[in-house]
Amino acid sequence: MQVACLPHTIPYTISDLGVRLAACPEALYAGVNGNAAHISMSEPLPEPRDSPNGENGPVFERAEPALPPVEPPSGTFLAQLFLIPGLVVAVLVGLVWLFFGWLAPGSYEPQDFLRGLRSNHDPVRWRTAQDLAQILPRKQSLRLDVAFALDLAGLLEEELNREASATVGNDPGQAPHLAEFLPAALGHFHVPVGVPVLCRMIRDNVRHIEYLDDGQASRTVNLPGLRVRNSLVALANLGGRLEELEAMPAEEQDRVWHSLRDCASQEGRKGEFARLALDYLESRRAAAQASGEVAFMPSREKPFGSPPALVRQLDEALALAVNCEDEMSRKFACLALANWPEAQLEPLLLDLLRSEQVPRLLESVTPQRAIQEIQYNAALGLLRRHSPRTPWRLLEELLDEKVLIERYRDNSPQGYDAAAVSMVQLATLRTLYEAERKRPGFLREQPDIIRLVEKLESSSNAAVQIEARRLLGTESLLGRTGPRVSRELLLLVGVGMGVGILLLVAVVARWKRHLPNQATNPPSFPNSLPTS
Repeated sequence: MQVACLPHTIPYTISDLGVRLAACPEALYAGVNGNAAHISMSEPLPEPRDSPNGENGPVFERAEPALPPVEPPSGTFLAQLFLIPGLVVAVLVGLVWLFFGWLAPGSYEPQDFLRGLRSNHDPVRWRTAQDLAQILPRKQSLRLDVAFALDLAGLLEEELNREASATVGNDPGQAPHLAEFLPAALGHFHVPVGVPVLCRMIRDNVRHIEYLDDGQASRTVNLPGLRVRNSLVALANLGGRLEELEAMPAEEQDRVWHSLRDCASQEGRKGEFARLALDYLESRRAAAQASGEVAFMPSREKPFGSPPALVRQLDEALALAVNCEDEMSRKFACLALANWPEAQLEPLLLDLLRSEQVPRLLESVTPQRAIQEIQYNAALGLLRRHSPRTPWRLLEELLDEKVLIERYRDNSPQGYDAAAVSMVQLATLRTLYEAERKRPGFLREQPDIIRLVEKLESSSNAAVQIEARRLLGTESLLGRTGPRVSRELLLLVGVGMGVGILLLVAVVARWKRHLPNQATNPPSFPNSLPTS
């Protein structure tokens, strides 16, 4: 046995040391395997505690085993932290995408849509028409397909011809006809090949609009009324799509024009539709170049000369809608007239603006409110066309909240129709924004309008506040022409920074878990002598 050497520095008194060593003599004598047990007197010893049974003197706590050494994070550790979870998420997303893609009803190619629309099974045809109306607004390649647009226009005309020899019921429980879905699809194409069929639907049905007698007070329009309204909305959308076409790159426009010229050389009704559309687009482009304005804003002061046949058909059909007995059809006619910039169509908007003829089929509460809202829509249509005949005084009324409250008085607890007031303000602000975006500086000539928009910045309606601030924040009104960072880019940068911060916090937390314990573990002493 070897006696352990004690250091010279002993922070305890002799009596304390004797007590501690008496309680643990193996601290000085050899332990197992003949190795000497060493104890450093420079470090504090643990405080003794009484034995539970009062025997063998004080008892000392055993120290916990030391932590393993800590190493800096390795590449494998970082891969386990980021790469493997990322791969798992990617695999799960791929499986979900494949699963829902497998559940999807077929592909979204033109021939697949045409095959479903020509099916002899009515539910298949209607479901395909519904899918087409939903997918077409989101898929530009389909909207630019001239041949596909001509096929749909021809198919709609076939349906109308087939229906002309049969009686169509007006039963509201009847399954919808294909002609109720295809107009919406034709309105999303970037070529106006569907205009002749849409105008025909208006001409054939506008005189037969009635409310269904369902024994209730509900105002449900019959099938002719539904078709007229759908066709007017489709014409309005089609006018907006033409503006989008003229804002596309030149290569994309040339591709559409070449395809339209190829289809115009065909025989039959499809070739006729293509020739009408081509003649209209060439006239529209020539007028824009002659006036020196951008393509989607030809001069309103100078007519196109001899109006194309397509414009004459539009004029005839929209004139019928303007003078019909249905209030909603008149409002939709205002929307369609606003999106077709031809000077020949502007007198129809002026007629609606000045007309005091009360429609027989009302959607509004009173006849006076019906006339008032039709005039409001006509004024917004003239504004969108940048017409020199825009009624600015009426537009000021649309932005004055006090005037609108008086116009929309009712018996509600608030005393007026708050929803109607907000809708009028929002529609006016959005139309002003579009007008200013297409012709910068257009509103600088109207200080009264700008003053009223500034008041709406403190409106009680949050949506009205946002639209007013967006309009006042345009570069043309602020006098700024430099580049501006888009809100979408700022949003992406903010999301990226947030994700980066979260990942950094996760790495730091994982690294700190592996740091060595800074506190020194006290030595452990057995609470009893070893038995030999």
